[in-house]
Amino acid sequence: MQAYVHGVSTRAVDDLVQALGADSGISRSEVSRICQGLDVEITAFKDRPLDHIACPYLFLDATYCKVRVNHQIVS
Repeated sequence: MQAYVHGVSTRAVDDLVQALGADSGISRSEVSRICQGLDVEITAFKDRPLDHIACPYLFLDATYCKVRVNHQIVS
């Protein structure tokens, strides 16, 4: 999951799994299935309420994430 989050392609994830010692690697559909779970976790984190805590200071930063849109990877 970590490799996929960092923008490693599905095919490269398969190569990585083989390099880590798995005999057959991992299919693209399996990588996609696993990463669908990441979408749920990311959405829950992104949409969580913050109104229950008092913050005297709030620092904001931005990260550009690469995502798949219509079978293309975009920022």
